[in-house]
Amino acid sequence: MKKITLHFITRILLLIIILSSCDPTPKTERQKNMGTRDTQLKVFAIFPVSVEEPWTGTVHRAFLEAREKSGISYDFAQNVGYDDFESILRRHCAEGYDLIVGDAFGSEQVVREVANDFPEIPFFFGSGQGPNGKNLSVFDNLIHEPAYLAGMAAGSITQKNRIGILAAKPIPEVNRLTNAFMAGAKELNPRVKFDITYTNVFYYPPRADSAAEKLIEQGADVIFAERKGAEIACSRHNIPVIGNMDEPQGNARLVSVTNLTWSLTPAVSHLISKIMNGTYTSEDYKPWSAMSRGGAVLDRINGSFEGLTPEVLQMIDQRRNQITDGTFIVPIVETTPE
Repeated sequence: MKKITLHFITRILLLIIILSSCDPTPKTERQKNMGTRDTQLKVFAIFPVSVEEPWTGTVHRAFLEAREKSGISYDFAQNVGYDDFESILRRHCAEGYDLIVGDAFGSEQVVREVANDFPEIPFFFGSGQGPNGKNLSVFDNLIHEPAYLAGMAAGSITQKNRIGILAAKPIPEVNRLTNAFMAGAKELNPRVKFDITYTNVFYYPPRADSAAEKLIEQGADVIFAERKGAEIACSRHNIPVIGNMDEPQGNARLVSVTNLTWSLTPAVSHLISKIMNGTYTSEDYKPWSAMSRGGAVLDRINGSFEGLTPEVLQMIDQRRNQITDGTFIVPIVETTPE
């Protein structure tokens, strides 16, 4: 009886030792206690469209740059249908990734629910809403500032006072670009009129090409290509085009006036440093896309187009400097343009 009792007690003590060697602290608490990280950061990105789409491509390139500069591990899934979005997102959350990135437009509720279910993982998603909880940060391209400058150039170039705008959908994220562009054009040309056409898709260049063709037929002699594909029609008709987040290629470069550029690199650098030094919490990263932080820029203007006189270019440069130093504010107007 004593031998049985002693054997039983020995087994209990051994079990206690084994259990005590395990860390019962939840992962969120362990991360807080660890402070700075000394292991490779594993990142997974999920996109509903191809990385060839300019907005998605900008996000993708920022993390490719981070992989080169910071040594992160970066995996991604593209063209993920909305029906499969949640299952793929949850599966990768459970596979040990340290940061989940993506596009929540069209999947806002799903992303927020999954982020709530995995509170120990930082989430970083493009979103039309604000941060959520302690782990879901949001971002977007606030490139309405270079859009305003591009509008100034377009208002100076048009000979017919007719500018065509080819955009995706009349949603806030698109409206703030078109409204800023129109305001900039009117600053230098109060007589200008606008024709706006929507493709109703975010990425389908052939449809944008066809829609731009109709704008040109209606009399537009300058096109703001908020969506990729409009530059193709412009190159066929030798119509000046202003691009958005994607420099025209091939023959379209000959009719390119300038291009709005968005860089997510400043935001991603800030994000990664926060995670690595253990100070991450949810934030709204949209301000990191401002011109003052290097997140947005208007590419070099091709001054060969008639109307872009040295005086006009100087006015645009002056506005650029004022926007950057904060002495001129481009309003964010997200209502549908009339």
